[in-house]
Amino acid sequence: MYANLQACPTHTDPLADLLDQFRSLIGEHVGEDDHGWAGRIWYALGRLERELQRHLEHAKSPDGLAAEVDQTRPTLVRQQEKLQQEYRNHLEQCLALKWEMYRLAQPDRDADTDLGKTPPPDMEFGPTGRLDFTALRERLEQFLDRLEEFQKQEAGLVLESVTTDIGAGD
Repeated sequence: MYANLQACPTHTDPLADLLDQFRSLIGEHVGEDDHGWAGRIWYALGRLERELQRHLEHAKSPDGLAAEVDQTRPTLVRQQEKLQQEYRNHLEQCLALKWEMYRLAQPDRDADTDLGKTPPPDMEFGPTGRLDFTALRERLEQFLDRLEEFQKQEAGLVLESVTTDIGAGD
């Protein structure tokens, strides 16, 4: 009976795939090429930004999360709305991190030209005066951890809706 499950094509989640690629990139050794690493992170954050926007738009579409979550259960609807707000907040954090990585990737940029465009990034410096990449990596990993947690919550909402629908006929 369960043997057929192996033959079914699996659905891949572009956001999950992107998070896996991003996590590998965060773990790269920086060495002397810290500006190159920051540039690669900046590029990856740009891809992640686009995917988060796509994910949010899809969630609102007729075949998105709204269609998969039981809209007759107020608790699930509230959880869905809260989760969508968390995704929007994370999109804003993604933009802030992307800006920070952009600045790090271009060390010769004059900070005065950036005044008024956005607040200066919250960078942490180590005892040598160089940027503390360990702290930066930890922030990026926490960012990814939260996104992965949102995905689990989203899957849980859908599973609870489906389980309720299946169990309703018993």
